[in-house]
Amino acid sequence: MSFGLDLKNEFDRLCGTTTGRIGEVVLFRNLINAFKNLRGTYRIKEIHGNRYQVMFNAKPRVPFYWISSTNACCELGDILFVVTDGRIVRLSVMQNKYDRKMTRFGDKFEAQVDQLYLLKVRPEFSYNGRSSHMLENAWMPSIGNYGVFRNTAHSYEMGYYSADCLSSPTTMCPSPKSRRKIKLRLIRSHSRYHGDMQRNYCVGIKEFGDSLIRMEIGQPYTIAEAIRELNNEEIADAIRKIELIRNNNSIFDKQERFVMNPERPVISARSILIIESGIENVAGNKIS
Repeated sequence: MSFGLDLKNEFDRLCGTTTGRIGEVVLFRNLINAFKNLRGTYRIKEIHGNRYQVMFNAKPRVPFYWISSTNACCELGDILFVVTDGRIVRLSVMQNKYDRKMTRFGDKFEAQVDQLYLLKVRPEFSYNGRSSHMLENAWMPSIGNYGVFRNTAHSYEMGYYSADCLSSPTTMCPSPKSRRKIKLRLIRSHSRYHGDMQRNYCVGIKEFGDSLIRMEIGQPYTIAEAIRELNNEEIADAIRKIELIRNNNSIFDKQERFVMNPERPVISARSILIIESGIENVAGNKIS
């Protein structure tokens, strides 16, 4: 079976055993736990992150989707995906939504316009006065994306959308916290940027899981670039363990400790998933 099918089957199992009312938070936790429960077969580590608010301004020639504002503030995202094969890292930020009225992939769903602007337009952002160009400098638009849960005949499903493939509000909104219905624009399923393949959308969790582990989602970095960009000690440690396991050596001295740059923010999200691409687990070689 594929990684994506394993992920989908585990998500379905968790949803089937969940009691009580199922909402966005429950579906989010079921998705995270589905990833975590595959750790016996795949190398996956979850880090509990921070839901801090980032500040950002409108990009030149790309006005905000709302009126009467010079800056905005929202969380970076729900999940920070860090996928690596030991040489390259693909980073992406996912915002999860659940629309109870949505039953088919491609239907409209509701999004908060400041979050949409952040992930679709990708401006420079800051936290505690420290700036990051992670989104702004990315050439792969899927560094910002949405995972939208929907109802199916027997269970639940999640579609993946690179944020740049989603429509923008057709009229100016009264505030950054306004919500608008958006949808997938007609676009091919894959695009190529600077020689790297990007998956633009996935109908369901199986396709998303397979595209994620094939490293078709998110901005590519070298190991050293990703560690500098994220500026997060826990993530750096997990990435370096994978690099050492895969290559039997490291570009870093084994005794060298990661030192955070005080001039840059620590990149985080509600949940951080570090996933090794392209290999099944080997006894004794774990990153958790």
